[in-house]
Amino acid sequence: PVAQINHRRCQTTLAEQLTSAAGARIDAYFHCPHGHDACECRKPAPGLLSRAAAAFGVDAGETVMIGDAASDVEAGRRFGARTMQLTTGPSDADATAPDLLGAVARLLPR
Repeated sequence: PVAQINHRRCQTTLAEQLTSAAGARIDAYFHCPHGHDACECRKPAPGLLSRAAAAFGVDAGETVMIGDAASDVEAGRRFGARTMQLTTGPSDADATAPDLLGAVARLLPR
């Protein structure tokens, strides 16, 4: 389907930008396959973050949830991660960055 093709293109473009500009990489993508009904993996519930952490053997306290919405910040907090919101405005997150490349630049050592 067209939606899947566009999603893959977006993932590829994002991965290329992160690798070339910031020296970062994307190891996996996780998504909620459920509808908009409440489930433990749909934000702001932390279930999907827990699944990702378990897959990579990391503790919540070692992670940073980066997102552009208040629900991303809430999910990160519920999970126990530090939070970074992609915004140039006010935020309740632990930190902000204007975009994903800016967030990665703040997090990775130079």
